[in-house]
Amino acid sequence: MRYVYLILLSLVFITSGFRANASHIYGADFYYQFVSGNTYKISLVIYGDCGGAQFPSLTGATPQVLILESGVQKASINLSQQGPGVEVTPVCSSLIGSTNCSNLNATLKGVKRFIYSANYNLPSPYISNNWVFRFNGTMGAGAQAGRSNSITNINLTGPGGGSVVTMEAFLNNINGNNSSPTYTTIPTPFFCINVAQQYNQGAVDINNDSLVYALAPGLQGTGTVTYNPGYSATNPLATATGTFSFNTATGQMNFTPNAGQISLVVNEVKEYRNGVLVGTSSREMTFVVLTDCNAQPASNSLDTIKNANSGGVVANPNIFNVCQGADSVHFGIVAINPAADTLIASVLGLPSGATANILNNNTTSPKVVIDWKTATVAPGSYNLFVTYKDNGCPLTSTQTVAYTINVIRPNVLHYSILNPTHCIHKAYVRYDLANGVTPRTVVISRNGTTIDSFLDNSGLAYDSLATGVYSVHVTSSTLLCTSDYTMAIVDSGSYPYRPKVLDSIYYCNGDVAVQLVATPDSGAVLHWWDANGVSFGFPPTPNTSLSGIFTYQVDQVYKVCESARDSITVFITDRPVAGFSGPESVCENDTATFVFTGKVGVGPILNYVWDWDNAGYVSGASGGPWQVKWFGDGIKTIKLRVDENKCPSFDFTKTINVRPIPFAGFYARSPVCQFDSVLLIYNTSPKVGQDFTWKFDGADIPDGNAIGPYVVHYLTPGLKHISLSVNLAGCTDTREVDVLVNPVPDAKITNVAGPICIGDKVYLVATGGAKYDWSPSGDLFHDNDGNLYAVLVQPITYMVHVTSGDGCVDSASISYKTIEPCCQFSFPNAFSPNGDGHNDIFHVVTYGNQIQFELSIYNNWGQRVYYGLNAKEGWDGNFKGKPCPAGSYFYYLNAKCFTGHQETQKGDLILIR
Repeated sequence: MRYVYLILLSLVFITSGFRANASHIYGADFYYQFVSGNTYKISLVIYGDCGGAQFPSLTGATPQVLILESGVQKASINLSQQGPGVEVTPVCSSLIGSTNCSNLNATLKGVKRFIYSANYNLPSPYISNNWVFRFNGTMGAGAQAGRSNSITNINLTGPGGGSVVTMEAFLNNINGNNSSPTYTTIPTPFFCINVAQQYNQGAVDINNDSLVYALAPGLQGTGTVTYNPGYSATNPLATATGTFSFNTATGQMNFTPNAGQISLVVNEVKEYRNGVLVGTSSREMTFVVLTDCNAQPASNSLDTIKNANSGGVVANPNIFNVCQGADSVHFGIVAINPAADTLIASVLGLPSGATANILNNNTTSPKVVIDWKTATVAPGSYNLFVTYKDNGCPLTSTQTVAYTINVIRPNVLHYSILNPTHCIHKAYVRYDLANGVTPRTVVISRNGTTIDSFLDNSGLAYDSLATGVYSVHVTSSTLLCTSDYTMAIVDSGSYPYRPKVLDSIYYCNGDVAVQLVATPDSGAVLHWWDANGVSFGFPPTPNTSLSGIFTYQVDQVYKVCESARDSITVFITDRPVAGFSGPESVCENDTATFVFTGKVGVGPILNYVWDWDNAGYVSGASGGPWQVKWFGDGIKTIKLRVDENKCPSFDFTKTINVRPIPFAGFYARSPVCQFDSVLLIYNTSPKVGQDFTWKFDGADIPDGNAIGPYVVHYLTPGLKHISLSVNLAGCTDTREVDVLVNPVPDAKITNVAGPICIGDKVYLVATGGAKYDWSPSGDLFHDNDGNLYAVLVQPITYMVHVTSGDGCVDSASISYKTIEPCCQFSFPNAFSPNGDGHNDIFHVVTYGNQIQFELSIYNNWGQRVYYGLNAKEGWDGNFKGKPCPAGSYFYYLNAKCFTGHQETQKGDLILIR
């Protein structure tokens, strides 16, 4: 009784977590079968939990299926139950009838299979490449096909939560009717943690179409379920690293679970006919991994080796290869039973004509023997499924393994010459290998000696072979049949090297010509041809009596290979005539134009050889026109020779007189200030006969015609353009000098002249420039802020010189002519220091400036409460920081004015509080 108690507890856990409104479904299959005409039978198989709260609703359910074509719903149908539910709980024989499928009070949970189906006539036109049958989870009478709340690999609460099962099957009947793949195993997958497991749904197809298996996402409503982090449709289980694999050719899933889990696993099987997808079906399962059990599931393996008696070769533990046309296949599948349980073996999905004989069945070591007459079997992959069920209690362990018999066309080799020998190289050969299996061993030999061998995995290989006859032997380690071929490599192709020829040959008309020459490779023979392909029997000699361009061709033949032709071009040209026109004389530095006037043909090679007698500037090409300058005077000799196709003309010569030009250089100072004198001096020794033309650009002298020097003035500032043109016998030079005339500043004194008192302090302020110089400067002073002032005691005139940033100067002056004596005093008799801003200070009112001032104030006791030396200050009614009382006080003044007047006054005053 291995892991009995644990499994009971596990099943209780599994079933207790379902949603309250769920149907308690462990798994489901969805497929269809062609009946006749446009009628298809659509089937849904539900594997339900007998202990689920909604389990009774599976009996008599009417699942709804939507019919869609190219995404548009055409109809909906309801399936009906086919026969009663059948218990498929994987329990041992002694506990059959002891699950809650038979007794609702039983503690051992059970699983029942329910089959629902209905025939449906596809609407006209019923031919389409995009029919979809969709089970949307509706079971009828308000029930839904719910998934277990205990599933651990999908999100059951968030968006896309997988509470209701949705399944789809696809049909393409454009090229004929079709039945989708169906399943031969029962999906009640219980597994043990940390134990290597195998699972196969045993899908078969009655049409013998090619099947492709895939792990697909679970469907929910109009979308897919959301997988929890670490899981996905193609990685639905928690497994040990590197142990999970899924074979898309057989549907075989191998894995070693490393965590307890209840995981949703969805299989989709696609069937292809002639490379076109024609149908799909799907299966949804709940994989349960138990965390504490000792089950060691049975497995099996092929027991044959490579020999003629087996008819083929074991390619790997699950694949058997046989050559097309082999008479028969015979191999055994031996059970591997780590737990030493009694095993019941069964075989499903046998290829047509194959037989399976099970030896020692219902023992600990059954063996399946497969025999198949394959002489007329078409190439392809044929799957069969072997299932072992042990006698474990309370749950039995079942393992289904897919095996593939590959009927394989023998290796085929085609070779093609990509690059022939060209009579001197090895041929470059491509091998195209097909059929058979890889890796292939290819051996190339000649006269019994191996020349080359390689292992092929791609079906494409390249080689280089010399001429000869070769044998090719192709074998595969996983295929009995071999292939042998013969290859013949012969010299062919063009000879890759042309003979060595001279470059183009040039003659003038009437020149003596010589025979054409070319050099062949050793062992090669030359062939000569004219431009029209007419063969010469000997090397030709050009005829120079006819002008023109003539082409001769030559090639060489080595063994059976002929090279490409090379050409020799012969130019026979009428001798050209050199000649040109141009001026008789020109000024130095001026441009003279020369035009070719000779006679030439059309070339194609024309070369004009000019000699310009050390000209300083030359511009032009070929026959011109040419633009030429000389920077020195004198008689210049110009020569021209023309070469046409290397046939030269006779030289043509012409002279030109290059007249000297004078120099119009002069000096002018810049910059200057407005109104300043500008001196203009011609600074070159004049030549006899020179004429001068000056332009002064708005100066007080507008222009001049003498050599100078000139002195001019500018009354307005700005940039002045002064020019001088000097002419000598028709050759003129003009130069221009720019003189910048800066404006003078506008000096202004902002003080106002008028009568003032003697001793007054006057601040002097001027504007208009960047620098100011005052005079006379002997009695000028600066206060603490740097301001300039004077103390006036007599009439005086001050002048300021104002300098601009450019260094230009202007001046201004101011005169103080009336200096009044201004010496008066007056004395208030009362004040009120109450802080109201009116009459808060007692002081002597003065008019004029004093050179001495002393004011003392006494109280009635003769105590001096104030002493001041500044007429602009006064008494605030306080003594030593404290207010003096109201009453009478006495003042004494002793002052002296700038005029010399001495003022002495006594009196009384009243302080009012």
